[in-house]
Amino acid sequence: MTLNVQKQYARRIQQLPIQTMMPRRQAPRFQRRKKEFHGTCQIAPTFRNCTPESKDKNKEFFVRKKEQLLESQKNMMHVTQTINEKATEASYLVSYRIAQAGEAHTIAENLIKPCVLDITKCMLDEKSAKHLSTVPLSNDTVSRRIHDLASYVKQELVTRLQKTRFALQMDESTDVAGLAILLVIVRYPYESSFEEDMLMCSPLPTNTTGEEILIK
Repeated sequence: MTLNVQKQYARRIQQLPIQTMMPRRQAPRFQRRKKEFHGTCQIAPTFRNCTPESKDKNKEFFVRKKEQLLESQKNMMHVTQTINEKATEASYLVSYRIAQAGEAHTIAENLIKPCVLDITKCMLDEKSAKHLSTVPLSNDTVSRRIHDLASYVKQELVTRLQKTRFALQMDESTDVAGLAILLVIVRYPYESSFEEDMLMCSPLPTNTTGEEILIK
């Protein structure tokens, strides 16, 4: 009985179409391929309608176009990087001037930058002013720039003094608030001349006697 049932089902399976014997999960994949092929067939008419001047070009033409596009993107990235580097350098230069003048750090963002933008718009154009507006001159940025410059100057001075003999000159003074200040000036040979730099400027805790200066 069992053998007859098996033969009966085997004959039924042989009579079924091939599509019904395939796993159902494969049907969506064939549908996707059909849609992708249909979408690919629509590219050519769209391309001919949108760019009629390029429909008769050969493969080498499009290869050159691709290379030109990549080269233009590379040049644009280089220009952007150059502008950012120059903006950072300008930020350091302005911060250095502010430190020399002893002005508040907020003067860069509140006064210097607006004046520079106004001058650039009047003398040059809006495009140049747009480039200058990328220079970072906020209060925190100027403070960091001055700190970086001070650290570099300190390291450079220490490096020079480690390689040569030097002389120290100490002086004490009192500011308008009555605070005692100790100044230390160092003089040393560098290259073909003598250089003088401030080595230290520190307040004295009590008074300006010789003992306090030596302890300091």
